[in-house]
Amino acid sequence: MALGTAASAQETESPVLAEAEASPAPEDALDEGDVIVVSGYRAALENAQNIKRNSDTFVDVISAEDIGALADRSVAEALQRVPGVNISRFEQRDDPDRFSVEGTGVIIRGLPFVRSELNGRDIFSANGGRVLSFNDVSPELLGRVEVFKNTTADMVDGGISGTVNLVTRKPLDKPGFHIAGTIEANYGDLAKEWSPGFSVLGSTTYENDAGRIGVQLAYAQSELVTRTDASQLTDPCYRADTLDGPCIRIQDVGSGGLGGQNFDASNFPPPGTVITPKGAGVRTTDLTRDRNAFSAVLQYESPGGEFVMTGEYLRAETSATINEYAILALVNDDALFPVQAPGSTWQFDENGIFQSGVLTQGGGIPAEFLRFQREDQAETEDLSFTAQWDVTDRLSLNFEAQTLSSFRNENGLIGVMQSAADISIDATGKTPDVQFLPPTGSGGGTDFFTDPGQSFYWFLIDNQVKNEGSLDSFRGDIEYDVSDTGFFRKASFGARWAERNRVTRNANFGNWGNLSAPWSGGAVFANNPNGNVSSYSQVRNPFEGFQRGNTTLPVPGGAGIFFGGDNLVDEYLNRETEAQAAEIIGTIGSFAPWGPLYNRSDVVDGTFRSGEISDVDEKTVALYGRIDFGADDLFGNGWELDGNFGLRYIKTTVNSEGTISFPAVGTAPAIGGSACDPASLPAGQQLPGFCQLSPARQAEFLAVFNGDIIDNSSGISFKNWLPSFNAKLDVGDGLLFRVGVSKGIFRPDLALYRTNATLADNTNNLRAEGTLETGPLFLIDTGNRFLTATESWNYDLSAEWYWADVGSLTVSLFMKELSGIVNGGTSIVTLTGPSGLSVDTRLDGPTNSAGGTLKGVEVAYQQVYDFLPGFLKDLGAGFTYTYVDAGDFTEPDLDANRSLITSGLPLAGVSKHTVNAAIFYENDFVSARAAYNWRSDFLQTPRDVIFPFSPIYGEATGQLDASLFFTVMDGLKLGVQGVNLLDEVTETTQVVDFDGTRITRSAFRNDRRFTFLARFDF
Repeated sequence: MALGTAASAQETESPVLAEAEASPAPEDALDEGDVIVVSGYRAALENAQNIKRNSDTFVDVISAEDIGALADRSVAEALQRVPGVNISRFEQRDDPDRFSVEGTGVIIRGLPFVRSELNGRDIFSANGGRVLSFNDVSPELLGRVEVFKNTTADMVDGGISGTVNLVTRKPLDKPGFHIAGTIEANYGDLAKEWSPGFSVLGSTTYENDAGRIGVQLAYAQSELVTRTDASQLTDPCYRADTLDGPCIRIQDVGSGGLGGQNFDASNFPPPGTVITPKGAGVRTTDLTRDRNAFSAVLQYESPGGEFVMTGEYLRAETSATINEYAILALVNDDALFPVQAPGSTWQFDENGIFQSGVLTQGGGIPAEFLRFQREDQAETEDLSFTAQWDVTDRLSLNFEAQTLSSFRNENGLIGVMQSAADISIDATGKTPDVQFLPPTGSGGGTDFFTDPGQSFYWFLIDNQVKNEGSLDSFRGDIEYDVSDTGFFRKASFGARWAERNRVTRNANFGNWGNLSAPWSGGAVFANNPNGNVSSYSQVRNPFEGFQRGNTTLPVPGGAGIFFGGDNLVDEYLNRETEAQAAEIIGTIGSFAPWGPLYNRSDVVDGTFRSGEISDVDEKTVALYGRIDFGADDLFGNGWELDGNFGLRYIKTTVNSEGTISFPAVGTAPAIGGSACDPASLPAGQQLPGFCQLSPARQAEFLAVFNGDIIDNSSGISFKNWLPSFNAKLDVGDGLLFRVGVSKGIFRPDLALYRTNATLADNTNNLRAEGTLETGPLFLIDTGNRFLTATESWNYDLSAEWYWADVGSLTVSLFMKELSGIVNGGTSIVTLTGPSGLSVDTRLDGPTNSAGGTLKGVEVAYQQVYDFLPGFLKDLGAGFTYTYVDAGDFTEPDLDANRSLITSGLPLAGVSKHTVNAAIFYENDFVSARAAYNWRSDFLQTPRDVIFPFSPIYGEATGQLDASLFFTVMDGLKLGVQGVNLLDEVTETTQVVDFDGTRITRSAFRNDRRFTFLARFDF
């Protein structure tokens, strides 16, 4: 991580402040009286240890030097080294096919209810959630990261599991002129590409009789090029051990989701069955990310230091391009199933689980050659002003104002060709060996998958995201020092007002459309002579060096035929893809032909339908009171007690704008024609449920396609009273005990208040339920205007022993009792449109209906072994262990269409065991560090986004990172950093039965990354 020395430049020989200039929450987290001289990693550990020891609640800290000691490319990566913190390694929790090299969502003590701050104030990204996208933040600009695990009354509410506070540097922290920075080059050994990085931070101070002025400017640029390879087994399912029949399912499943129940825990799996995959897949994904950040700070301090003003501006910009190539068996037709290829005998282990063999079926297994490209742009901009005034030696005032804006845009396209293949699988190793072969009887050779006569245009999906958010806030605090020696030491009171708006627009990859297919009039092959059709696909070789040579190339030579030119997204945005698709489709016609999002007839915002848009405002008003207490000689034995108690009141008001739309005129299905004609469907597919309605019900169904629009705007207010208590007892010799009790809230994601929706066909669900003649014909999936905050009582108890400047052992017990967790729910409502037509509708949406108790323990140890002889005195180590028991929870169901086997699954994202171990060596000339992070298995998602929508686990995984720096001269260091040095393979598994049997799903391998850098500090 760049600019680690810039951390030193701004914190060397400076007081460890309570972030008084910007963050009175919590105001005593840092003791202003202690002076810490920061001059390297060891001093950074000492600094962090002092902050933790002197804090007024439970907190862990990473200093900037600590962050910079490893090649953590984002704040999220650095946070995983904090006790009790895990990060996700996937872009989205419910999409376990797309690995994220940098890490994404942060989970603290097993819960995702995290709040993010910048200098004690709210900060967020327009990414569809409540918190900051930590990958969008340049860690080079930070002084430290604080992770609060309990609260005080003056802290801004909203983080049940924890609050992550990003603290920037300030120019008045160190007088004079200073400049520091980093020049670096990054290399990924799988991507085989170099990428640059640069950062610089300069500050200066001016002093005269009128006071001091500090000015600081900083800029950081970081480019990352990475590659991830994945091998996967597709849809492992129970089948008869004769291997002559299809999958045996607990419940029916199709492309649209899960259906009727066939078995329960008492009779599944049936006897005489084995587990076999229906297919397999491979993918390789390249990510190019460019992150730029700029900050400016202006400070003024009066001559006596009693008045300080700080103005700060921060802008973080991130752009990224994802290029993915995949070959995937098409398995979403349960009427089809693989058998043993001639000459191949499938091998099974003692439990009847498939190990190896070659899969085939008549004509070959359909194989999709998929190409996905997405371009992202995100920006967060924050402007703040803070003023502190010590009116007297006992009375202090604080004022803060902030305005923040954020946006995120995404444009993506998936283009798919289809061929056929036999599939060779060897699942005996850690990484499945998957090879696609010419189908049995095809006579194809090694050029089969590069022959345009064997590959046809299949389908396209386009997606766009356009989000923006804003926040304005004001805060005022009054603090009065009651007494220096009495029991009650200090009284604080304050108020805060904030208004947040967020608009999200997301098509959610729902715009699937056909290009051609054998069952819908014919396939258009890549060698079609009409017009320019043959030029709309290319032979590409993306699999060179696949899985770093640890598996066979997935296709002969690593090449296949893929849709599109060199830049899919540019072609899509320039409408070239639209023209290409029209020419392909026009060759012979197609069932459900693709058309771009922007050509849909019912869009209301240029590209998006009303149900794809959420526009929500949130206002909060908070008041608090806090009393600090203490005793310097509690029982006449030298024990020292200090603590605080307080009460925070919050009123939250949420307003959501939206409409409910009836289906548009002219979009009704042709029930008497092609929509209910079995000849128009692919083999094995069912006709829609509305085809089986009685004539009277069909007429009722068709009448709803009238285009009515209902104003569904709404608002809600809710209030919360949040008490808190924290106490610390220091019994001497570095031993202290700490307790914290507080009540906290986490407000629902604003998207859950959305009121936009469009009525959708519910007849397939009615058919599965057997209620076609009585149930609601339509459904809407929307938000809930009556949602309130999730509440939690938080309990912490710790014993902490500090025996040296860098020497501590802490043990913390924690428990959280949560209620009102947002879960999925279903109800029946009657909607009446302006035309007077009323329709009973199934409403799927969120409710405050879940809760539970979570508990655990954290252990942290660090020490410099300066008692050892000779050069060994510069050796040190650190260790943390976290245990989380979330067994009282069940995973909230906001999808409303999950497998029956999910009922006993744990809370997603929770690893019972997490371990961090580090060893370091540092003297005046060399600084070396190695760190290993490991977490046990955890539920990644209770419902995969793709067929057959099964629960997916992340298996236990660990990663070794290291760094080495040499001091060339005063102010200049040269070093190298390495990430993923052990070439860790990240494995996922799929749950297949009520007993929790897990079968290999995917194995991901990503770059070993190396950074060569020079740090300067003058």
